[in-house]
Amino acid sequence: MDAVEYLKEKAKRTKNCSIDCTKCALSAKFNPKGCGCLRLENCFPEEAIKIVEEWAKAHPQKTRKQDFFEKYPNAPKDDEGYPKKACCIHLGYCEICKYEKSECCYDCWDEPVEE
Repeated sequence: MDAVEYLKEKAKRTKNCSIDCTKCALSAKFNPKGCGCLRLENCFPEEAIKIVEEWAKAHPQKTRKQDFFEKYPNAPKDDEGYPKKACCIHLGYCEICKYEKSECCYDCWDEPVEE
């Protein structure tokens, strides 16, 4: 996990540090060093990264495809298991399609659901 990924995952998991610290995996209560998250990041960055990686692995973010099929389990699927003849932009999952030039919407359907 590089620094950018770490910061993005940390922000997602902590809701930009707005969750209660007693529920945060980086807090002194949960990290093996027993220090606050800022000290953990500064003095033990490898440990902080490991915690966030494990947190992300244990709680993967839901994709648009998963969200769609949870809401519409009987919707038709194509041969690859993606929504058939459905575009994320037309369903309100996004405002701008980043994948306009691709031949299919698979990359778009595999994007995480924005919270």
